[in-house]
Amino acid sequence: MRVLTALIALPLLCACASDGAMPPPTADAPVPAIAGRHWVLVELNGQPVGATQRQVYMEVNAEAGRVGGSGGCNTFGGSAILQTGDRVRFSDVVSTKMACMQGMEVEQAFFDVLSRADNYSLNGNSLSLNKARMAPLARFEAKD
Repeated sequence: MRVLTALIALPLLCACASDGAMPPPTADAPVPAIAGRHWVLVELNGQPVGATQRQVYMEVNAEAGRVGGSGGCNTFGGSAILQTGDRVRFSDVVSTKMACMQGMEVEQAFFDVLSRADNYSLNGNSLSLNKARMAPLARFEAKD
């Protein structure tokens, strides 16, 4: 009886698990240029990045649909959905919970940007995270 219940429940659980997002790229699909690079934050909400304990950066893994990095104090990770038209959505971002002597306001603003960004633009080794057609929320430089 338990096996039968599990067999009936499994397809229902799988159907509910989808959030409507596009699946990660397949082996044949091109990897977006935002992926596979070490992006260092240089500007946040139009201002140069202030002092932090550690470098603020992010790395996107398109195949896994993940983002990770450092907010300047805490490390973080989350989901990264990359779609056609340079669309991006970061969600389920979690971080460690250390307190640092400097840069906590930068880190909080950076995590806020990740939750608001819905598209990106690339210009050489420069990446901008944007919300709609407004001014860039954050600007990064690639450090390979």
